[in-house]
Amino acid sequence: MKTIRVILAGLMLIGNPAVWLGVVATSVRWALPAFVAALVFDTKIAYAKKFHTAQNEVIDLRKVELSDDPTDTDFGKLRVFEVSLSPSSAAPIAGENHDLAAAIKQTFTDQSDDSFQNLEDFVTKYPQSRWVLAVELNRGLMLYRHGYFTKVVDAYQTAWNAGKAETQKPAVDLADRAVAELMQMNCRVGRLDEVKSLMAETQNIKPGSVAAFEINRTKQAIWHMEQKPGSSFLCGPYALR
Repeated sequence: MKTIRVILAGLMLIGNPAVWLGVVATSVRWALPAFVAALVFDTKIAYAKKFHTAQNEVIDLRKVELSDDPTDTDFGKLRVFEVSLSPSSAAPIAGENHDLAAAIKQTFTDQSDDSFQNLEDFVTKYPQSRWVLAVELNRGLMLYRHGYFTKVVDAYQTAWNAGKAETQKPAVDLADRAVAELMQMNCRVGRLDEVKSLMAETQNIKPGSVAAFEINRTKQAIWHMEQKPGSSFLCGPYALR
């Protein structure tokens, strides 16, 4: 910027307004987009660094109050998941809280468990548990960050199946979030038939909710996929941009 100011000052001393006004216009035309691009790039870099740090942060479970046989309230106070753990309306099962606590501890202490197999094992052992909805929703969110896209779809589908019949909060909110994430994930991998089928199941989701907003975005994505497939389905060199 200092160099530009020196050039402009020299042109102004020459006394030809047309010349230096042209230079000003050219400078603004090139400098402004460059400034905006640099600002956006710096913002993305800062966010990426923050996200990377958060994802690689080691959670010290010694600072988390979670007993070997916690209550439902204890799970709700746990702050190691993106979505708070809340039970559905299903009937309690003996031993499920104890085994879920063990699965959570194993998940965050076993550094090799990047596919969160311990949580999946819990759901396999307790397919009718009150915790399946919350556990599978959170597992899907974590799997997505680790790139396990097929497992993500399965986790969200399991969460939605467990929560679609819920009528009371907070289980309804968890189920709505699960189906919204499931629809978006299916869109990302081009499964339009599955998305349309899910839309038929989500007609009663409350307008104005976060889930309704995400579902509306999914509808817009489907429109683009069907009306503008050339720009929606990128492959080859375009997919690498």
